[in-house]
Amino acid sequence: FYRKVVIFRFDSIMFGVLFFLISLYFEKQWMKFKNYFFLFGLSLLLILEFRSQFSVQIYFPFLFLIESCAIAFTLPFFSQIKTLNQAFLNQVFSFISKLSYSLYLVNLSLVQLFIFPFSKKVLSSILDFSNSPILAFTLYFLLVILSALSLYFFIEKPFLKMRNNILAYKAGHLN
Repeated sequence: FYRKVVIFRFDSIMFGVLFFLISLYFEKQWMKFKNYFFLFGLSLLLILEFRSQFSVQIYFPFLFLIESCAIAFTLPFFSQIKTLNQAFLNQVFSFISKLSYSLYLVNLSLVQLFIFPFSKKVLSSILDFSNSPILAFTLYFLLVILSALSLYFFIEKPFLKMRNNILAYKAGHLN
């Protein structure tokens, strides 16, 4: 419940803003300690992932705080990666980044609650989802991607284009 309500997740936003400010005002330290910060953040994430095996009990509300902090510590490392050597991978990651907001919007609200259960019911006469979690995941993944692509190309991209045209028009009239 808590992870799905934005108001309870302002800690994530706060860490993002805080680390952005640190990157601006302490750029030398940001660059100098990026590998140490990355290892620390990765270690925290691994501890969170495998905490039951380490017998580490963390009070529930602190899980999200520690997770946000751990991810924030990986930011210096990832912020220094400018391009990938592989042009195709660079294009894939760039496109997924553009699509990420649409993925976020459709994942839970649209696909998980409505489209996926309906699709499973319709396709159950053809495919057996109960014995194949990989098949169910593949269907879910495809539905999320297709829904996000539709949202991006038919709603988000036209609105961004319209916004850019309005801004260009206003900028032309201001000069």
